[in-house]
Amino acid sequence: APGAIQEMKTMAILYPNLTGSRSLTSMLQELRPEDRLEALAAPHLAQIVMSEAKWQWCLEGDAGQFIAGMAIIPDLGSKGWLVSYPGAAITTGLELRPMLRIFKILGQMGVYSELRAWVCHDDPRAIRFAKAFGFVYDCGPATGLSPTGRDMDLFIWRAT
Repeated sequence: APGAIQEMKTMAILYPNLTGSRSLTSMLQELRPEDRLEALAAPHLAQIVMSEAKWQWCLEGDAGQFIAGMAIIPDLGSKGWLVSYPGAAITTGLELRPMLRIFKILGQMGVYSELRAWVCHDDPRAIRFAKAFGFVYDCGPATGLSPTGRDMDLFIWRAT
């Protein structure tokens, strides 16, 4: 696929866009069930991510299944927001290694000094994901903040 980076060990393909080889509508349908509900409650947010995020990626498995999407939306200066879209096809966090590598490279390059991410307060997998990427809990929960009314915690990553 044009512009795709193939990860040889896992046979995953990392695309430089949020949806990979599929449409946004199709990608949203392939999210984990709880994340699908959130995304479909406010699909315009994913459209904004696609149009505003300079850095965005999609990870697909070797059979073309949607593993995950991730983007960084710029804010003021060298600050931004990390958003992620976990696919229902994720079987282990190890599958996300290509995305983690890209994220670490951006951190080493000094592209961002601080990133923030809203994480559902009652989602242990999402919290583990944030922590795996070096985010730390900042505050929360923000009551009813998600599109479906779930409570969310704010996590922050700062360059070292």
